[in-house]
Amino acid sequence: MKNKIAELENFLMKNLDEHRIAHSYSTLATALNLKKIFKLKISDIDIIITAISHDFGKCMKYEDMLNLILKEQIKLDEFEKKHKNLWHGHISAHLLEKKFKIKKANILKAVKHHTTGHINMSNLLKIIYIADYVEPLRKHQIVDICQYKNIDTLLLEIINKKLEYLKKNEQTAAVHPLIYKIQEKYNKKTKKQMQ
Repeated sequence: MKNKIAELENFLMKNLDEHRIAHSYSTLATALNLKKIFKLKISDIDIIITAISHDFGKCMKYEDMLNLILKEQIKLDEFEKKHKNLWHGHISAHLLEKKFKIKKANILKAVKHHTTGHINMSNLLKIIYIADYVEPLRKHQIVDICQYKNIDTLLLEIINKKLEYLKKNEQTAAVHPLIYKIQEKYNKKTKKQMQ
């Protein structure tokens, strides 16, 4: 597995810009920290692979992304088709599976949905989704991770903060409608946990 991680890191270094490389490693460190804080049973290897590769498609040119989506028949929902800023997760997961032969469904799903989330989120997807947003190099509002009693309450807070940020910056048209379903699910889930 060390060889596979080295391959992924080599691809990262050759294909992403300095900012995106630093973000990927900061996401990794944050994700490993989340695992430790919330005592989650997730393989460190799965976290490393997911964090390193989650933005592989981010620095591709629009035309190259579109060509790859069409050629490889990468499935996007109707909302994603209209918002190219959401394509990179699908492309990154595709590269991970086809180029690097990573077959673990939880890794591919976490990479694919790290920006939008998913109605059925594994703990791996939750920590990558959160880490991608709160890693220290981001300029978003700082969140004190330790004040949350579990990963689900933190996830809900991050969803709320994302929506708040997008609304404040008049970017609500760019919000995938799925986020409201995820928000509703975790609102109910965290309320049950508090009872």
